Amino acid sequence: MTTRARVAIGVIAVTLLAVALIVALAGESQSSRPRPGHFAWLHPASPPIGWNVAHTSGGAALAYPPGWKRIESDAGTASVALLRGGNRIPDQIAAYLNATPQQGPETLANWTHFGCNTTVTKTTATCA
Repeated sequence: MTTRARVAIGVIAVTLLAVALIVALAGESQSSRPRPGHFAWLHPASPPIGWNVAHTSGGAALAYPPGWKRIESDAGTASVALLRGGNRIPDQIAAYLNATPQQGPETLANWTHFGCNTTVTKTTATCA
């Protein structure tokens, strides 16, 4: 398996973990009763030792592993990246995570309808 493929798989895994954590944290603040479904096992917890936390303007938390750096992005968002060598920022980003504040009618009840179609190639995972 190439380094790029391992990075892509790592990015997907970390992204899914971050999304699940954000959803769990948001759900906990709105209700103390358990929610049935695929993520019923998931409960808010502190990030692993050594991880950092980026916050959106609305207070959502995005935990990210050591070696990743906060980067500038859209106002109100929390963005982090795993950087490598390169002359320009786009060339330096090996992996990227972003938490964006609510921008429309999405809620915890209907957030799955606002999901994305994920396209995974040998080097990238994108939402379209």
